[in-house]
Amino acid sequence: MLGTAFLIANMCFGTAIFTFAIRCKYIGLVWYLVLVLIGAFGNYWTILRLVRVCIPHQEADYATLVKKIAGKGAGYVIDIFTTLYAISIVLSCSCSMFQGVGRFIEVIIKNGQYETYSDFKSDFLDRNDVKFPIIFVLMALLFPMCILRDLSKLHFTGYLGVFSIFFGILVVVIQCNEYYNYYKDNEYIKEDEDTHVNWVNIGKGFTKELEFFKGAATIFFAYTLHNGILPTFKEFQMNEAGYKKFQWSTIIGMSIVCVFSFTSTICSFLTEPINPEDIIVFRKPIHSGYDVLMSIAKISFTLAQFFTIPPYHLTVRLGIENLFKNKKPFGTLGNVLFTSIFLIICGIIVKAGNTYSIIGKCFACFI
Repeated sequence: MLGTAFLIANMCFGTAIFTFAIRCKYIGLVWYLVLVLIGAFGNYWTILRLVRVCIPHQEADYATLVKKIAGKGAGYVIDIFTTLYAISIVLSCSCSMFQGVGRFIEVIIKNGQYETYSDFKSDFLDRNDVKFPIIFVLMALLFPMCILRDLSKLHFTGYLGVFSIFFGILVVVIQCNEYYNYYKDNEYIKEDEDTHVNWVNIGKGFTKELEFFKGAATIFFAYTLHNGILPTFKEFQMNEAGYKKFQWSTIIGMSIVCVFSFTSTICSFLTEPINPEDIIVFRKPIHSGYDVLMSIAKISFTLAQFFTIPPYHLTVRLGIENLFKNKKPFGTLGNVLFTSIFLIICGIIVKAGNTYSIIGKCFACFI
């Protein structure tokens, strides 16, 4: 039960939790926390409704379940969108993981001299002698986990992913007071509202940049795990007793998500309330020299991306099997070939993470 809870938590927020701070600048910290709560409750309620429907039909595949209820056409549409959503998750995480490892290596080479994530323009990762060895090592490490057929065998990725995110958040919390004091002493101007912390001003979110909708879409993208949640229900008996156990796993998992999201959002935003970084662990240090704690946070961020990929890879494989009406899973050779080709593709196209993220948000809102 606890393993399922951690797997739910890991699949739910992933590393999107480190991007919430920048949305608070336009929506307001309080309102964004309200959005986080609405997203968590909506996710909890819809997951349980979905699982409840599984019991009378004795079916734990999302698309097949939709086909039985709403017809084949609706089932195929859901299958396509959930598969594309899972693919966008895997590609986005692969990009972030590759960038994180590459940046960390470059920081070591440059003796701690680095820029912020948004200003990072180095061609270091474009060098073939750097890019391909990193890709090869990462894909080789992912391969044994991605060829597994049973989601229950990936429970350890949930534990490791959640703990990785926990350490990243812990660093942000530890440094929050120091960064906030630096902001108050050096950046805050009482007469200039642009330097004030945006607590409740939601008006900035409804400009032509549509920041409110971007923020909401980010939460939907982070919280959408419906296509991957049903395989976890197979581990329980598909009856009322199993439903009750699964309900408690969901409550624990979503509680972890809310606690982590609130802590990370508040501390990350107060760290840089004027110009937050897109990804808070890549913020610019306030002191010169090498920031050891933030380097730990970067490693945690990269590991969290790493452990998010295997469960969603399994979802991609199941979705493709359903699309081609393959009632039997891939054979051993087919599974190895599919996993190898897919991971190679993920490794090759690692420079368009934002594009995959935007596509994933669209599919998430549809789902």
